[in-house]
Order: sequence, then structure tokens, then C-alpha cells
Amino acid sequence: MLSCGRQPFNTQLMTSISTIHRALQWLGLIAALFASIACTSISPYDANALVKKHQWRSHIIATEQLNFMTFAAPESAHNTAEKALFIYLEGDGHAWASRYQPSSNPTPLHAIGLGLAIQHQGGKAVYLARPCQFLTQIYLKNCDVKLWTSGRYSELAISATHQAVLQLKEQYNAETITLVGYSGGGTLAAFIAAREKSVRQLITVAAPIDHNAWTEFHNVSSLTDSLSIQPYTAALANIPQIHFSGEQDKIAPSQLTKQWATQLTGSFAQTNVRIVMLADVNHQCGWVEKWAALSEQYLGTR
Repeated sequence: MLSCGRQPFNTQLMTSISTIHRALQWLGLIAALFASIACTSISPYDANALVKKHQWRSHIIATEQLNFMTFAAPESAHNTAEKALFIYLEGDGHAWASRYQPSSNPTPLHAIGLGLAIQHQGGKAVYLARPCQFLTQIYLKNCDVKLWTSGRYSELAISATHQAVLQLKEQYNAETITLVGYSGGGTLAAFIAAREKSVRQLITVAAPIDHNAWTEFHNVSSLTDSLSIQPYTAALANIPQIHFSGEQDKIAPSQLTKQWATQLTGSFAQTNVRIVMLADVNHQCGWVEKWAALSEQYLGTR
């Protein structure tokens, strides 16, 4: 007879096998992400080079719990007549140092979100890094590795980023906000859009909006310290959305984007959700090069 509280040997074995399998799946996903940046071996998305070339300026925003790096063109601060502000959120960045070890510094090696912001056409745009990215040691308060791994969509990450968004809105004298999120930045943007009434539009680029559906699709462990997007679907249904997805994207595949749109349009009749598919881009390659034309065509300042 088995003692109380102990699993049968076969159950223990199957649990162990399942855990190992999910770990291997995570390694495969990380490997796919590393492979997708092959196009940036000579990186056009290096943050220092981009900022210097386009003469953008940095500014650190201090919220109650976290600090944030922002970049913007100098003229944006002086453009007080334009009341619409586009805020670009970066992806997850350098979340993993290797296939086996989380990074100690999430600053992106290839700042695609910044590249998108700089290429933005039609309206006032500013770039907002994710928690703990681009910061020197003195500004790294409350920076725990969970903020770019299992808790990248935690209450702390969401609420602090929301505070930073509101500071940018005030700083740039804006009345309305369009959030533009690349990859995991799109997921974070969705959480903020659901909470912030001044958000007039949600734009995502190569984003796994429902991270639980994303981890399930890749058969990897869920982001256990992150909130679920599902309780926010009703609030998001009232916000116009455009989701850009690449047909070659193996990290945030287009079928998940379509699944998200189907969920909203099937549940809420008033939903205004649009998907823009690009045939020749993957998770990282091609977005920055095409963004000037895409942003001019689809975003506007309406």
C-alpha cells in the first residue's frame, strides 16, 4: 500500500519526464530566438548607434518602484501643438544569457523597438524601454530577474510601466496615447491599454498577446509570476487594435495573433481589430526596414 501523500512511481516518473520535456522545449524556443537574429549580425538596431545617428536624447523616468530609460527626438518635446503621442515599448530584450541561464542585464542586444520608434512617420513618437533595460547600476532599484523572465507581465512590471506612460503623456503634453509594442512589449502594451482610458489605439508588432496561449503553443512552462490577459479582454474590446505579424515568425506565430483576434471579435460585437500580415519577415528581421512605410500607411495621427 502506498503511504499517504506519495505519488505512485509511474506518476512520479511521468511528472519528471513532463518537466524535462518542457525544459527542453524552452531551450528549443530560446535557440529559435537566437537563430532569428542572424539577420542582425551587423546590427542596424544597436541602440547607441541609432540614438547617435538620429540625434535622439535619453531621459530616465523614476516611478515609485522602478526606473525607466526613454529616448526621443529633441523636437518632440517642443511640439506642444500635437496632442497625440505614440509610445513605443521594447521587446523582452536580452532576457537569457544562454540557453540555460537568465541574463543579469535585460538590455536588448538588438533594440528593434527603438528602431521602430525612430522610423515612425506621422506624429510625435517616444521610446520607452522595459523595466531595467539600458540602466546603469545606480538606477537599478527593485530589478529582479523575474521582471524579464517569469514575471515580465507581473503587477509590478505592468503598474510601473503604466506610471511611466502617464509621465510621458504629461511630459509631452499629450491628450491621447497610441501604444506600439514590439514582441513582449506588445503584450505589456495590451495590459496597459486595458487600464488606461487615454489610450486610443493599441498596435503590436510580432507580439504574443496572450502569453498563456503562447507558452501552451510552444509547450513550455507558463510565466508563473505574470498576470493573465484574459480578465482584460472586455476592456480591450473597446480599443481599436492593429496587430502586425510575420508569416515567417516562429517565435510569435501568426496563428496566435489570429486566435487572439478571433476571440475578441467572437465575444464582443463592437471590437475593432485588424491584422496586417507580412510574408517576408520573421520575429526580428525586416520590421525596422519596413516600418516607415507601414507606420505612415496604418498608424497616422487621426
